[in-house]
Amino acid sequence: MILVQEGEDQEITDLCQEYAKKENISFTQNIESKGYAGALNTGLKIAKGEYYCFINNDIVATPNWMDEMLEATKEEDVGLVSPTFWGTGERQSVDWNERINKRFDFVNEPLSLMGVCFLIPKGVMEMVGKWDEDFNHGGEDFDITLRVYGFGQRLVIARRSFIYHYGGASTRELFKSDFEAVWKHRIEQIDLLIKKHNLDADDVYKRLQITK
Repeated sequence: MILVQEGEDQEITDLCQEYAKKENISFTQNIESKGYAGALNTGLKIAKGEYYCFINNDIVATPNWMDEMLEATKEEDVGLVSPTFWGTGERQSVDWNERINKRFDFVNEPLSLMGVCFLIPKGVMEMVGKWDEDFNHGGEDFDITLRVYGFGQRLVIARRSFIYHYGGASTRELFKSDFEAVWKHRIEQIDLLIKKHNLDADDVYKRLQITK
């Protein structure tokens, strides 16, 4: 496990350093914040495994969550695996798909997966490249799914892998305090995604259920 701290907060630093004393846990820090994608790339530089699991800091995992995700990678041409969430309304949510008894749910729509937790084989990550740091807190997950999918790799939701996602408390607070700024930033990130991948803007906004 690799813990990546963004910015300087001594209390968090002390906590991470304490965890890093345990076996198989490493800690690194970006003194100058690089955003979520930058933090993932920092961890990626020192990762040594054959699979990379990128995880938000606000999840609680359940037993066997990783085993089920790894099992999904045994399917042909699987390039990215997501677990199923509790407490969300996204594509990966437990209550989104009534066919919960289905072990693996293959996804043909890259823009439908939220990057709370992605498992990506090392070979696929080397093929698509690092996370794009031009996306600053939003859009980097859609970007990586589009790239993985564009290389002919399949996207999968492991329906028997469960995590609970608290859902970005800091973002919710900002949303409450400055609704206009949050949506302005969200639109900017989506427009960046559209430009980078040469997507149809109307189609993207329709699929994301956003009226610009």
